[in-house]
Amino acid sequence: MDCLIRKQRTGNRVMKNNDFWASRSATRTEHSVRNMVFAIFSQGIITFLSFVCRTVFIHQLGKTYLGFNGLFSDIFSLLSLAELGIESVILYEMYQAAGKENLQELAELLKLFKKLYFRAGAVIGGLCVLFLPVLSFVVSDIPKVPLLPVYYLLYVSNSVMTYFFSYNRSLLIVYQEQSIESILNSIFGILLNVIQMVYLYFFSDYIGYLVLMNIATLLNNISLRQIVRKRYPQVFQWEKKTSEKVYLDEQVKIKLRKNVKARFVSKLSTAVVTYTDNLMISAFVSTAVLGIYSNYTLIAYVFKNLLNTIFNALKGSIGQLVATESNEKVYQTFKNIMFLNFWMVSYLTGAFYVLVDSFIRLWIGADYILPVSTVLLFCINMHVRLLRNPLLYFNDVCGHFVQLKRKNIWEALLNIVFSSFFLFVCHWGIAGILLGTFCSDLCTNFWFEPFLLYTRFQKDVKDYFIRYFLYIVTWILGSLFSLWVCQCISVENGILNFLIHGLVCTLVLNTCFFVLWGRCKEFQFLKSVLLHFLKKRRGY
Repeated sequence: MDCLIRKQRTGNRVMKNNDFWASRSATRTEHSVRNMVFAIFSQGIITFLSFVCRTVFIHQLGKTYLGFNGLFSDIFSLLSLAELGIESVILYEMYQAAGKENLQELAELLKLFKKLYFRAGAVIGGLCVLFLPVLSFVVSDIPKVPLLPVYYLLYVSNSVMTYFFSYNRSLLIVYQEQSIESILNSIFGILLNVIQMVYLYFFSDYIGYLVLMNIATLLNNISLRQIVRKRYPQVFQWEKKTSEKVYLDEQVKIKLRKNVKARFVSKLSTAVVTYTDNLMISAFVSTAVLGIYSNYTLIAYVFKNLLNTIFNALKGSIGQLVATESNEKVYQTFKNIMFLNFWMVSYLTGAFYVLVDSFIRLWIGADYILPVSTVLLFCINMHVRLLRNPLLYFNDVCGHFVQLKRKNIWEALLNIVFSSFFLFVCHWGIAGILLGTFCSDLCTNFWFEPFLLYTRFQKDVKDYFIRYFLYIVTWILGSLFSLWVCQCISVENGILNFLIHGLVCTLVLNTCFFVLWGRCKEFQFLKSVLLHFLKKRRGY
């Protein structure tokens, strides 16, 4: 907060919390930059080690166990719908309470968060156990695996335990201090990956690999809990003053119930669109093929995680912005972030299409490469999905949960219809499933999400679609030109050839973007912010 002493309303009383609010007095921009720096650094280290660990995993255990990892992840993601989207809904209310500096309401919301997440963790764990009898039906082209239930339960336990600690990180998000979590993730991520690699190299044992993952997750969560309680003692003091029962204004409770129901539909839609793709590949194509496909999704996940890292670092600041500033200021910020997202997404997905097959060939061999048509559809889907990042985050912090519900239902239904048609009628395999996902996105998310957000901004949505079209054209031209230049340059050494092509993609794509967009207002704004912080770092 910008003021050292402010008044806080708690019921009919007025309180002063000088020390607490003064300690959070850094600006939104300072918080955002610090969070992004730490998050990107953390993500870079963990990503590098994850690739090395995955390489050891593939060589020691093979495609089958790689397929298990992807399959278990998607099953858990489907069953975790029992969480109902609680986090986003309660965080929206916590932004409002923090904006009003209302410690009592914040503490009550935190208590509610903890209570609901404990229940969600128990329910999700129970659902995962109930799924055991049908687990073998979604595993195809693999001989009977006696220890499959053990593998599954160990994987699930690692994910479920996080629900019993997640309420702690909500305060870091609200007060824009996710850099603390990034540091912890780096420490435990480094330790986990190194120990897992050593263990796999000597023992080639999947059970031990999963046990180590469980231990690291538990220690990470316990450490985060202790740090958060020391960091925000005033909030937890309010929690101790009240009973276990949650006391919130009735209107807030009604809004929470309504938003949680709507958010659940949104999560269901996301699960159907995202995770059923892998389940369909495993059940109707091949679990081994899913293992090959998962290598592409891993690389895409690295890019997605990098962007999510940046947006999660901004999420608290965006939430505070929406809670305290005018629509016009929020709109201008949205345009700046949309432009930044376009540049990063277009560069990453353009380079992905040109370089991914070469990378996989060098990494694990030519046997793990997918057909060109599948890679193209995968890349298009990734680009379209990542371009939605600003829309997703702004709609989230604006609390548009109810308004998005009907759209999400249609998205889920259309995805099933399109994917099933292309898979079972056209017999297009993985490519058909990916094409179905693209068609469902085009019919729903593409037009409705910007329409909803621009209605709030009181702006003409045509401006968004014109800008979006120009961004897409820029990406296509830059990617095709990069591909052509790379095809004209070839050397015999595979590693050197990959590095040269990577440099070509970086230079060509970013030069195209700069030539076409270097004079726009958004670029000039981001440039001024960067120069300001560079000068500040140098002390003048």
